[in-house]
Amino acid sequence: MRGQAFVVFDDIKSAEKAREEYKNHELFGKPMVVQFAKSRSDATVKRTQTEQEFEKHKEERLKNKVEIKPKASTEETKKRRLEAEKKKAKRAKVSTDTQPPNKVLFLENLPPGIAQEKLSEIFSAYPGFIEVRLVSVRRLGFVEYYSDEEAIVAKEQTDGLVLDDHPVKITYAKK
Repeated sequence: MRGQAFVVFDDIKSAEKAREEYKNHELFGKPMVVQFAKSRSDATVKRTQTEQEFEKHKEERLKNKVEIKPKASTEETKKRRLEAEKKKAKRAKVSTDTQPPNKVLFLENLPPGIAQEKLSEIFSAYPGFIEVRLVSVRRLGFVEYYSDEEAIVAKEQTDGLVLDDHPVKITYAKK
């Protein structure tokens, strides 16, 4: 359920309006996919039905959840995650930078808990390095150099960087 959220509206008209308004809206650099749920939410059933009907709804939902998707083993989960990261890395390489080169690099898909010192160690190997700034909550970072040319060299040299099984996407930051 990572990267997903469910929002309950009072009526269908409001939900349709929100869906249209936020379709392809960017959130954390990615377009949102807004869809209607496949079944009624617990919140809706609880609000509109009796307690007994709510318990029955919840029981059926949990039963269907188990039948549809048996719990994966740890190895299967790791394998799926690695495949997803590889696909993500391929998409990142295929997409082109939308920002023109400048002295600040933008890092995405950093591994959780990455230390600023680790990134400084990597990027300070290239001339003109000034600093690394992290937004660890979003797994983003910025690397600043004295000139555009120095940042270009660092970006080219670190293309394909993988940290803790996370392919890091490196582009130029917005000016």
